[in-house]
Amino acid sequence: FGTLAHTVGADGRTFLDAVRDRYGDRVYAFNHYTVSASPLENARALLEALPARGATFDVVTHSRGGLVLRTMLESRAELGALADRFALG
Repeated sequence: FGTLAHTVGADGRTFLDAVRDRYGDRVYAFNHYTVSASPLENARALLEALPARGATFDVVTHSRGGLVLRTMLESRAELGALADRFALG
């Protein structure tokens, strides 16, 4: 996430500064294991880290993060009640 925090865009702000206008302090970053855990295990870990109340999320992801997001959306039954913490915006 270092690059997102420090790279300045055309408007003179970093990505995180720009999204702060819309999301305030509601920006979550999740760093997942890629070799020692499956995408389903990563999805479960992410959901466990989110607040217990359900929320709608807009998501920016890359590479493995896309696989984790897809797994989270396609495996709701396997994730049980944890899946209720996340809705895709």
